[in-house]
Amino acid sequence: MIYYIIFLISVFLFYHASKNRNVILLLLSIFIPCLLAGLRDVKIGIDVTWYVTPYFELSEKHSLDYIVRMQDAGTIELGYVAFVWLVTNLFHDIGILLFLIELIILCPMYIVFYHTGSPRRSSIYLLVYLLIFYNMQLCIIRQFMGISLFVLALYFYEKKSYALAILLAIIGGLFHNSTWVLSAVSSFFIFLNKEFTNKKVVTYTFLIFLLIFVMSRTLYANIDVITGNEKYLDRLNDSLEGADKGGMLTSTFMLLLSTIPLTYFYNRKIVSPVLGLFPLFGAILQLFFTGTYFSRLVPLFSNFLPLSLFYVKLDKKYIKFFDFSMVIVFTVYWYVSFILRNSWSTYPYVFR
Repeated sequence: MIYYIIFLISVFLFYHASKNRNVILLLLSIFIPCLLAGLRDVKIGIDVTWYVTPYFELSEKHSLDYIVRMQDAGTIELGYVAFVWLVTNLFHDIGILLFLIELIILCPMYIVFYHTGSPRRSSIYLLVYLLIFYNMQLCIIRQFMGISLFVLALYFYEKKSYALAILLAIIGGLFHNSTWVLSAVSSFFIFLNKEFTNKKVVTYTFLIFLLIFVMSRTLYANIDVITGNEKYLDRLNDSLEGADKGGMLTSTFMLLLSTIPLTYFYNRKIVSPVLGLFPLFGAILQLFFTGTYFSRLVPLFSNFLPLSLFYVKLDKKYIKFFDFSMVIVFTVYWYVSFILRNSWSTYPYVFR
């Protein structure tokens, strides 16, 4: 249960940092879960054995140019390869590499939560974020690096810092190709939101987009052409291999994901429907494409769920109950998914 203890300590520090606008406490709240990630055994998190250890060992022995020119290097994004090579050659310690990877993932999210909502609500939804995604991040490393940087890019876009937003989105894409999907879909709906003041137009367009996405077999047939990478087609063909068997748990979770976005349409403060509607997109991807490559896109969109909770419109007498319910629901989800079922192979925690 070391994970949950670290979550609570981090959120406690984050709450006081947010309440008192204390940057030192904010940094400490980020440092603690990153330290836990850095001290873990390299066997914790399935993808560590595929994307961290091998590239760490290669970086110890070879130049960056050699690694990039390797036969399989084209399947791994240049930004990630360069990052691993640089950190490895600076510190020669895989623990520091794991720490810095988690820092890139968590720091942008903590910054966004820090500047969103009241200290109480931002702390609660940060806990929800950690419960849903922290253990997953220990495995899906490259994708979450890209996602977090894009979330920060969206935050700066809302602050009208367009150059910085574009830069962060590009850097995120260099860590994982799927981030380009997120950028493209976000740009599409931001454009719609600017062109049409009627939120219903955006909603219907979004639903039509989803319908086309679900029904299109042409997309299936041309996924290798679209991505330029045959490994995605290979994964797609292994349709049900490794599919999530936790039917009841997944269905319950996806139902929650699907209902949260509806609250967006009662609030006009968001610059685009991204925060409100992306969790629904993630839910549909999970329900229709479990076991295919498309299910790997679920974190791209469901990552916005904790942030979308800020825009739930309830009377003040109900909002505390709602927040408390979210903590209970996702604590149960975390325990069943990551402890009992050991999803993503992160339990039990073992120090390196």
